[in-house]
Amino acid sequence: MPESIVPWDFNPFGPTNLRTQETIRVSADIQHRFNEMFSLRGATAWSKSDRRDLRLSGSAATIIARLLNPALGNAAGNVAADEIRWSATKDDETWDIGSYATDLRGKFDYFGLKHEAVLGLERIESRAWRDRADTPNSTSTALGAAPSTNPNALTRYKFPTSQSGALASNAFQPAWAEMTDLARYSSPNSYVAQDVVRRVVSFTHVVSTNNDRWHLLAGVRRDHGANAATTGTTVQSP
Repeated sequence: MPESIVPWDFNPFGPTNLRTQETIRVSADIQHRFNEMFSLRGATAWSKSDRRDLRLSGSAATIIARLLNPALGNAAGNVAADEIRWSATKDDETWDIGSYATDLRGKFDYFGLKHEAVLGLERIESRAWRDRADTPNSTSTALGAAPSTNPNALTRYKFPTSQSGALASNAFQPAWAEMTDLARYSSPNSYVAQDVVRRVVSFTHVVSTNNDRWHLLAGVRRDHGANAATTGTTVQSP
């Protein structure tokens, strides 16, 4: 297609497509030594991330009405598209992860050996929530179909060379402004709410000679987790 019709930097998705993401992380670690033999450590970490998308659908279909009637002509010897039907997607996602760990540590010396024993407890929690919704399609998939009468449907994109209802080459496309209206996202797409909890108990021993020529590590650990998820298309709140 000649650049006079579709410039090389042509982007029909416009300037109002939006993605914002915010991540917060907090952590803390505290240790206390009771005496030369015993010490206690506690640690926690928490992170939360929020992502918000507002975008025109990348699966939009191009409608070339003039292909139905070649007598309508072409542009510079090429059959040019008339318009694009599309919808917009609102995709909101939040997830947070928290971990909590503590361990009791004991150090012992006997028979010329050094012995360190660690009793550890840990809990990890992860929660994710995602809600996606679309605007109604601006028309059916049939070539040449009339625009949708749904008040929430976006105006179809008109190429400057469109045979009907063409916009000026530098005109602001109506859908670019319409997609910022959150009330238009009336078609549920998908909803996911997931909770994952994992618990860990461990008991570890490290035995070594006083000159550290050799070490022996032995221990036991148990992990137990639960994963619960709800999916569907119902729009809900986290």
